[in-house]
Amino acid sequence: MKSSEQIRFTRKKPVRSANVPVTKAMLFGVRDELKEYVQSKIHGVQVEIQTLRGEFEGLRGEFGVLRVEMNAKVEGLRGEIHDLRVEMNTKVEGLRGEIECLRTEMYEMKAELKADIHEIKSEIHGLKADVHKLCVLIEEQNARNIVVLDGLNGLFIRQERVEKRVDDFSRDLAAIREIKSS
Repeated sequence: MKSSEQIRFTRKKPVRSANVPVTKAMLFGVRDELKEYVQSKIHGVQVEIQTLRGEFEGLRGEFGVLRVEMNAKVEGLRGEIHDLRVEMNTKVEGLRGEIECLRTEMYEMKAELKADIHEIKSEIHGLKADVHKLCVLIEEQNARNIVVLDGLNGLFIRQERVEKRVDDFSRDLAAIREIKSS
């Protein structure tokens, strides 16, 4: 009597992927590969978030330095106000222009940061959607595997019954031949 593994390996037909039984180890292997892939993507996003946070903190420091410089300039101008009123007005106007440029740059940087944050959030949502899709696919595959394994189990049981009937028939035939020959 041949086992199911011997029968499967002695076939002459090419084995198609749809005919290969899936083992738990194979399913766990695919699951582990998917987990590693998702974890690497999540790690990459986390690294990008940390990088952006570092850059944002650097910008905060730069704004602090600019603020300190601005305060120093304003204090210097206050000392000159008493002596040079006309000069002060022109310098104040110049400083107001610089402040507006700085504000404009600050708003631009803020808008860029918001856009980057929104982009990262959308990528995270996309990754979450991919993970959910993978979970659904894994669940569907598990359901299909149960059906396939049940079918294979029924086939193996039937094969064993047929082999038993053939063995019984061979034994009966040998007994009949032995009776006839004696």
